[in-house]
Amino acid sequence: MSRIFVFFQVCALAVLAFCPSVSHAAGQPLNYVNPIPAQMATVGQAYNYTIPEDTFSDEYGTYAQEYDATLSPSGDPLPAWLALSLGGTFSGTPQTGDVAVLEIEVHACTESCYGQGSGTFTLTVSAASGGGSSGSSHIVTDQSRFRVRKYFGEGVSSASGGTTDPVDDGEGDDEEPVVGAGTMWGIGGNKFGILAIGSPWDDPNLGEAAVLTPAVMDGMGSAVFNKVSIGYMQGCGIDGAGAAWCWGANVEGALGLGGDATWYGVPMPVVGGHTFASIGVADNSNNACALDTSGVAWCWGSNSYGQLGDGSGAESSTPVQAQSGATRFSKLAVFTGGTCALDSSGAMWCWGRYGSGGTDVPAAYGVGHSFMDISGHHVHGCGVKTDGSIWCWGQNSNGQLGDGGYVDAENPVAVSGGIAFASVSVGQDHTCALAAGGVAYCWGSNWSNQLGIGDGAVVGYDSSTPAAVLGGHSFSKIVAGDQRTCALKSNGSLWCWGDGFASAGEPEAVIMPEGKIFGSVDVSSGVVNLVGNPGAPPSIGGTPTAELSISPASVTGMNVVSPAETGSYATFTVENVGAAASPALATTLSNTTSFEFGANACSGQTLAIGGTCNMTVRPKATTNGGLSGTLTVSASGIAPDSATLSGTASGFASADTVVAWGYNGDGELNDGTYDNQLDPVQMLNVDWSATWTGVAAISDSTAGYVCSRMNNGSVWCWGYNDAGMLGPDDIDGYVKPFEMTSFGTVTSLSANGHICAVRTDGTVWCLGYNDYGELGDGTTDFSETAVQVSGLTGASQVVTGFYYTCALKTDGTVWCLGQDDGQGYLGDGSGTSSLVPVQVAGEGGVGYLTNVTQISASAQHTCAVRSDGTVWCWGNSLFGWDLFPVQVSGEGGVGFLTGAVEVAAGYQHTCARKSDGTVWCWGHNESGQLGDGSVNNSATPVQVLDETGGGVLSNVIAIEARGFNSCAVRSDYSVWCWGDNNDGSLGNGESGVSSSLPVRVIGINGAGYLEARDVFLGWGTGYALQ
Repeated sequence: MSRIFVFFQVCALAVLAFCPSVSHAAGQPLNYVNPIPAQMATVGQAYNYTIPEDTFSDEYGTYAQEYDATLSPSGDPLPAWLALSLGGTFSGTPQTGDVAVLEIEVHACTESCYGQGSGTFTLTVSAASGGGSSGSSHIVTDQSRFRVRKYFGEGVSSASGGTTDPVDDGEGDDEEPVVGAGTMWGIGGNKFGILAIGSPWDDPNLGEAAVLTPAVMDGMGSAVFNKVSIGYMQGCGIDGAGAAWCWGANVEGALGLGGDATWYGVPMPVVGGHTFASIGVADNSNNACALDTSGVAWCWGSNSYGQLGDGSGAESSTPVQAQSGATRFSKLAVFTGGTCALDSSGAMWCWGRYGSGGTDVPAAYGVGHSFMDISGHHVHGCGVKTDGSIWCWGQNSNGQLGDGGYVDAENPVAVSGGIAFASVSVGQDHTCALAAGGVAYCWGSNWSNQLGIGDGAVVGYDSSTPAAVLGGHSFSKIVAGDQRTCALKSNGSLWCWGDGFASAGEPEAVIMPEGKIFGSVDVSSGVVNLVGNPGAPPSIGGTPTAELSISPASVTGMNVVSPAETGSYATFTVENVGAAASPALATTLSNTTSFEFGANACSGQTLAIGGTCNMTVRPKATTNGGLSGTLTVSASGIAPDSATLSGTASGFASADTVVAWGYNGDGELNDGTYDNQLDPVQMLNVDWSATWTGVAAISDSTAGYVCSRMNNGSVWCWGYNDAGMLGPDDIDGYVKPFEMTSFGTVTSLSANGHICAVRTDGTVWCLGYNDYGELGDGTTDFSETAVQVSGLTGASQVVTGFYYTCALKTDGTVWCLGQDDGQGYLGDGSGTSSLVPVQVAGEGGVGYLTNVTQISASAQHTCAVRSDGTVWCWGNSLFGWDLFPVQVSGEGGVGFLTGAVEVAAGYQHTCARKSDGTVWCWGHNESGQLGDGSVNNSATPVQVLDETGGGVLSNVIAIEARGFNSCAVRSDYSVWCWGDNNDGSLGNGESGVSSSLPVRVIGINGAGYLEARDVFLGWGTGYALQ
């Protein structure tokens, strides 16, 4: 597969006509806050991807509006098959010639390109299943983790033929290389084409500079290559039919192709038609040997030390038989310039350079020893006997023979320690072995931490005796390379240490390609190679799984300073560091009272291996004190990961006061009168003797009474004392503020025909009317004192409708109880009323609504914001009754509303605040409550305009909707309302004239304009918290 580096540049003045001539600095820079995940496209299949709205935003939450793309650095247009609309949608259908990895830089503009920004992602175009070239294999460094990438493979197998003339003779008929049918994977550099990805080491797109490219190339079928061996300049493998294939530098005929081309960047068939059982490639002497199925050794390449074993001393570009007479071999080890093999009795035969001498034909070596396995690498070798002892020979300058000394050994010497080993692997100047239980030991050079025995004083020092590898791991296979070591576990996971790995001298997990379990691993100079186990299930067992990691793991200093009620956003990154793609992610906050999500690209996202997503969280508060919580990311079947959040809220006066305006016939305004107030007035205390202080929130019912949650968590109510539910009467059925002690200490409060609150322990308590069981005590009996909602715990917020109750739990689920009667108030899809909480269903009634961050209810409908910024509603809609949540569509019915952080439900309308500070409303609009300058109903969101109608309401930090009114607080703490004004409910000093555009609420007693940090509404009344 070729690689094309594509850089998308929007508003590049030389290319795009729509961009004005403004400098980047003229507007607020757009930040790449939610990086686009890696994309995949398949030949012959339509590809479509729309850049999410919240991918780019400035510090005020303004999103990008326009996009474009060019190739870089050439500045050429995109490939002909790929188009990008101005609005940010990629589309097209790639063909066979379009297979590539596109590195894409997206450059985005706000409206009129006032603000600009850029970010990158990868689009991989793969061949359709069943053939074609595949992707490259590179090591990727990312926070000390490594990802395994795919080798060039999959194509015509040896069984189906190959090139008739593999010699690079320039004639043209042999220019197309035959690609092996196996699937190989590897990490490391591509020097001499050792990664078999189709290019030489010095290719500008695939050379040393490309080893860090994080392109995931998955999708190939089960591996056919059963055996693979790699050296410094060459690699060879045996496919399922026993044919040998080699690639890399063809120096001295080292690839066995019958010619002497410089290199081959893809596997090429070794000539001769032999059927091989095992193969070995020399580390640094340009030769290879293989055993055929009858036990005959065949070698090719350099013969400068007699390592081909044919007695000629001449190199050979085709396999020649080692002259072993009638002796047949079962095991093979290839050194630099030498080869050793075991016969059926375990006796060892060697040729070329071995020990301190050698011959050019096989000769008995280590007479008297019987080995069950052998291994060789550079200029030393080792063998394992049936009693578990290991014996080594050759060079010992770094203690690699393990006998406690540093003297070269012409004949095998015993490794000290008396440990019983099951297998051994020889590296360049170190050796590793597995003992019982898969425990790993290594000895020899530790210059690059390749022994796995820790960093510090031991770095650069040798160990001449076996030392246990750190970490307590149990491995199934181990391979020592030049300056590194890798091992496989029985679950198919790969662990490496030494040169190229950032761990401090102990095994480090390598991120595996999705869905792959490997049965073979080999390590050489700068390359780690793996081969998939053929067949299903893999013989080594295990199932790869995803693993989630969230960073940073802790964020402190998430502070809120009055008069602002929110702090700055902190960004968190979730990465899949496991060995398989993740299911859809769920993100939750344990304390939604103190923290809230902003942009969240993780909710519902699936992550490929090594894939990442971002989300933002900020603190919020209305009272002084410490803030603490936990951000958790989870997915089905995967252990969750969490980050801790902490901060403080300060500067909030304990004497938080409330001003009120509008209808006051039942004493709702608590100003000492029962007169409607066109101008905001100060709310008084419990005996109307002074200004009331310490108020945290207001909830106005539909029954003429109002309740407040205080800073200390107590609940007070006043107004019309319907059925005595508020306590003793003060004036002809009305009461001044009266403490509702049966609620205890609460964190959330809601009043409608009944009153409910969430206690600090997460339980929900309600009192008042109970006609449909909305109090949750299992009865339909009225209650003057708060009763606990049965079976509902872990709640963070409660809302009330006319005859129903809904609660949001800290796990992001929503539960409702009370009236439904086929009108969908409970959202579970059944249409049945319930005396006990039922869980709100998911889309289409399938599953459940999850990842909810905030809810709002009015008389007959409820809406919820999810952590991905979408809004879902159920109950009474403009066109009927929705029995389960439906997703709110986008403007004009195109797509869906996104970027929402708050929702507010009015009587038959709803408004949502987006993270960019804009407000969008939908539903009934007879009083102008949608704020779009009209009185036309709208089934889809319309944007609230500013007071002139010529712009939009912006920089909004809080919203409220109730009855036929809507209000908003802007970042300058000005309060704006729109809709009905029959009783002065707009707070603008007038009555009777409704407004379909926001009007600013005036100050107390008509002086100036009101400033507040939150706003609450009743039916014809307004309240602002100062």
